Amino acid sequence: MNFVQQIHFFGPINVSTAEMFRNMLLNAMNTQGLKGIEILMSSEGGDLNSGFTMYNYLRSFPLPTTVINMGAIESIALIPFLGAGIRRAVPNSRFLIHNFTWTFHNAPTNINLSLIHISEPTRPISIS
Repeated sequence: MNFVQQIHFFGPINVSTAEMFRNMLLNAMNTQGLKGIEILMSSEGGDLNSGFTMYNYLRSFPLPTTVINMGAIESIALIPFLGAGIRRAVPNSRFLIHNFTWTFHNAPTNINLSLIHISEPTRPISIS
């Protein structure tokens, strides 16, 4: 019997919720007859690292993944939302997308990224 397992993710994105999300995916992977995952999601966002980690979990999942915006996908929650192979939204749901901001001692800071050229290629680490 083939079926799709549903995961409910409602709340902030942080280390704890990202670990729970990972565990739900890993548990689902061990289910016989699983043909995909459907994630019902609504989140106000949260921690950047945890959001990107959740994205990587979804991109590496070996079966088809679908995520459905059940209310609001805000801030960093957009990143794991985009990690699913199929993305949907219920009527009247919303997406909050904003500029990346960085604070240093409570003062916003503009970050200028520059390309650094490395003169020597990195060498593989050898274990003796």
